Amino acid sequence: MARITKAAPESAKQETASKRKTKAKPEIPTTINLQAYGKSISGEELVEMAKQAWVDTGHELSAIKRLDIYIKTEDSRVYYVVNQTDTGTFFLYG
Repeated sequence: MARITKAAPESAKQETASKRKTKAKPEIPTTINLQAYGKSISGEELVEMAKQAWVDTGHELSAIKRLDIYIKTEDSRVYYVVNQTDTGTFFLYG
């Protein structure tokens, strides 16, 4: 004789899925500060500087979907990559 099992009701499946989504890890407040050559620049300032450099080269701010920033302190330069394809640079303390 075959055993018949009942499937979980659809609402129970949705409830389980929503519980998994709500178990996201809480965001940890973080600050980044670059200190070199007697000066200090916050991470937020670096992001704003890179965005401004992007706009100054004739691009739209809204075109940025991803922004990667690289700091080369020995040259006092910041390099940035927008959307993993377009690059630019500016002076760190300029």
